[in-house]
Amino acid sequence: MAAQSSDKIREAFLALCESAGKPKDMAVFTRNDSEGRLHCEVSVYFSPATSEVAKVFDAKPCDRPLKDGLELLAGDQNSWPILFPNSDKPKPKRMQPQRQQRNTKENLKKPS
Repeated sequence: MAAQSSDKIREAFLALCESAGKPKDMAVFTRNDSEGRLHCEVSVYFSPATSEVAKVFDAKPCDRPLKDGLELLAGDQNSWPILFPNSDKPKPKRMQPQRQQRNTKENLKKPS
C-alpha cells in the first residue's frame, strides 16, 4: 500500500476516533500478502467500530482476520486484546483418558 494511502486512512481514522472519545475498540490493521508474488498486496482491516472510515474507502465487511501477520496502522495498542480476545490464550490441553484398573487375580485377592 502506498504511504499516501495509509496516511489518508490514518487521517480519516484519527478524526473519527477523536470525535468518538478514542474508544479502545477502534483500530485499523494491515497485512502484507505476497503469496509468492514479486509484489505484495496489502489488506486493510477496519474494526467494527471504524465502519464509518471503512465506508469512505469502499471497504467491504468480512470475518475477523487471524491476528498473525497483522500490524496496527492506527488505533490504541490496547485494542489488540479487545479485538482479538482468544488469540493469545494457550490452546486447551487434551484430556487424557484415565487408565482403568483391570480385574486380575492379584487385585481380586482378599486381604489376609
